[in-house]
Amino acid sequence: MKRFLTVLFLISLNYTFLSAQTFSNGRRVGETWTEYHNGAEFVMIQKKDGSVNTGMKSTCWLCNGSGQCNFCYGKGIKMGIQCTLCAGRGFCSSCGGEGKTIHIWDIVYPKINYPYLANSQYCFVWYDNYYMCNWPSNYNSNLQSSNTSSSTNSNKNSNNTSNSDALYESYIQHYNTCVKILEDMRYNSNIYGYSDNRRRELQNNMRRIRNEVSSKGWPSIAKSYIEDWDGSR
Repeated sequence: MKRFLTVLFLISLNYTFLSAQTFSNGRRVGETWTEYHNGAEFVMIQKKDGSVNTGMKSTCWLCNGSGQCNFCYGKGIKMGIQCTLCAGRGFCSSCGGEGKTIHIWDIVYPKINYPYLANSQYCFVWYDNYYMCNWPSNYNSNLQSSNTSSSTNSNKNSNNTSNSDALYESYIQHYNTCVKILEDMRYNSNIYGYSDNRRRELQNNMRRIRNEVSSKGWPSIAKSYIEDWDGSR
């Protein structure tokens, strides 16, 4: 019993320490908040390495935003018996009655926590205050936030790798990510939102990536049709 209480105390102490850790962006480990970008709602969760988990909330696909069970229409009973879809609770089993669900989870890096990522070939700007990065599968980014010591940060300011294959792969991943975001904006703007400035920024990134790949003498990246999209839908 004494050993159990000791372990419980250590776990509680560790959680208290992590919860008290505040990053350069003013957030604490485990803190959750909401941000709105281009009319879309994002749930943000601060991670202990300084990065942030982000999930975009949009209208629930199952109840279409009503929050009610779409089988019994919120009554909890269907044809005289307990509704089998919502187990008699009356609210949507997908969103829990909120009317919104999180469709995408991703990781972003606050600029203020990771200032050195501004020059990283793996990262691009995500909604002004963050970077989104595409690390090659065989590349260890070893990221830490700017709250760490300066001597450690100086070792991480260089994100280059001697493995040219890994670097080339990162360019491809970055380009394909831009394609995915633009296609979401074009074909699912009701979910992902649309920003003309964001579209132009992503397309400029795509052109820059192809030009840099060409300048390094690597195999060219096939140009996507979405790179010339004029924003019409």
